Amino acid sequence: MTLNKMRRAGLSLVEVIVAMFIMALGMIALLTLFPLGALQIGQALKDDRCAQAGAAADNILRTHWKKYVTEQTASNRDPFTRAFADPQDPSYGAMNSTKSVTPNDPNSMPVLLAGDEPSYPVYIDPRGFRARAVGTYIRQQFWMAETILSTAPKTPRIPRRSLKTVELDLPPSKIDPYRIATLLDDLTYNDNGSANRLDSNNSQLPIERQGRYTWAWMVQLPALGNPNFANMSVVVYDSRNPDYPAADEEMVYGNVRSSEPTAAVFTVGSTSATFTYGPNDAVPNIRAGSWILDGTSWAILPSGNAYQVRLANFYRVTGFEIDETTRTVRLDLQTPIKPLPGVAGLPANITTYYGDLYVMKGVVEVFERRPLVANDVPQ
Repeated sequence: MTLNKMRRAGLSLVEVIVAMFIMALGMIALLTLFPLGALQIGQALKDDRCAQAGAAADNILRTHWKKYVTEQTASNRDPFTRAFADPQDPSYGAMNSTKSVTPNDPNSMPVLLAGDEPSYPVYIDPRGFRARAVGTYIRQQFWMAETILSTAPKTPRIPRRSLKTVELDLPPSKIDPYRIATLLDDLTYNDNGSANRLDSNNSQLPIERQGRYTWAWMVQLPALGNPNFANMSVVVYDSRNPDYPAADEEMVYGNVRSSEPTAAVFTVGSTSATFTYGPNDAVPNIRAGSWILDGTSWAILPSGNAYQVRLANFYRVTGFEIDETTRTVRLDLQTPIKPLPGVAGLPANITTYYGDLYVMKGVVEVFERRPLVANDVPQ
C-alpha cells in the first residue's frame, strides 16, 4: 500500500512576529490596568476619608454652635463670634504688633454694626491656631495669610480663631485640638487586617491612628443682624503638619498690596481668574486639584472705586498657566465666580473686580454644608 504524505503548511517568521506583537500589545494593556486600578483605589480611599472628615467636622461644629452660640445669651456666646463684627477682638489673645498686622486700624477692618450686610468671615482653625502660638508663626495666629514682605502693607485679612472649648475653658474641660479637628478613624492595620497593635511580648499597645486628615471651618453670617444663621464650609487638609505650618501654606495675592494694586482679577460668571505675584515672591505652589479662596475684603472696580464686600468663596483649580516673564498666573476653575453680595453703595450687576486671592496649600476638599441655624442638630 502506498501512503500519500500530505504536507501541512507552517507559519512564516513574519506571521510569528506579528502574532507576538499583537500578544505583547494585549499584555501591555492588561498590565496597565494594575497601576491604574491602584491609583483609582487610592483616590477612592482619599475621597472616602475626606467625606468622613467632612461629616465629622459638620457634626462637631453644629453641636458646638447649638451649645455655645444659639443657646447662650449674647455676652456668653463663644468669643469667636465677636470676630463677625470686630476681627480685631482680643478674646483669644491680645492684639499686639507681633500677633496682629495693623491693630485697631479702622480704615482697613472697621467694626460693623448689626444690619443686613454680611459679617466678616471667620476661619475657625483649632489645629492651625495652636500651631501658630509660638515662634515665627505667631504672626499668623490671628489672621490668615498675612504677607511678610517688608515692601507690602501688613493689612489684616480673614480672622483666624479657635473654639472656646479648646483655648479658653479651664482643664479638665479643655479639649485637645487633635481630638476636635482630626479624623481619628484612619487606623493603621496589621497584615492580617487587624487594627490591634502588639509589642514583642504580645501585650496590647495603643491603636495607631494616622491623623493624616485635619479640618477647619469657614463661617460667615449672611446678615450680621441675625447671629443665629450662618453659612459654613468645611476645609479638609491632607498631611498638614500640625506643629510647624509651612511658609507657603497660605499665600494671598491681591489689591491690599500697594505694589500690586490689580493683582487678582475676578469676573462674575467666569470659570477663570488671574493674579500676579511680586518680584520677591516665589512661583505660587499651585496645581490642578488645588483650592483657592476668594477672600476679597475690599472689591476695587475698574473705575477705581472700592467697596467692602467681605467674601469667603472657595474654588477648585482644574488647570493653570504661569507666565514667569510677566509673573501672571491664569487659573481654570471648576465652578463660576459668584456674584458680589449686596452692600451699601455697590452698583448692581458688577462683572469684574480686583480682590484678594488665597492659594491654600494642602487643602484636598471643601464642603459647603447646610447653614448653622438655631436649635439645629447634627445629622
